[in-house]
Amino acid sequence: MPPMPGRGVRTVASDLRFLQFLEPGQQPTHSLLALQHSQRVWGAAEQVANRVQLQHLAGSLDIVRRWR
Repeated sequence: MPPMPGRGVRTVASDLRFLQFLEPGQQPTHSLLALQHSQRVWGAAEQVANRVQLQHLAGSLDIVRRWR
């Protein structure tokens, strides 16, 4: 459901739900495009953080193996 006019608070979820109501050929607003971009950036940052965490864990396990 698109955000209701007159409501002062818009959430990320309501903005993203609004995308499904665009007419064919209608372009989303700049704020919606920026929102989509920021979500892609955060998703990529989370993937990098997870990879770094896994590499750190693997390195820690390797150090423990060397001490045994």
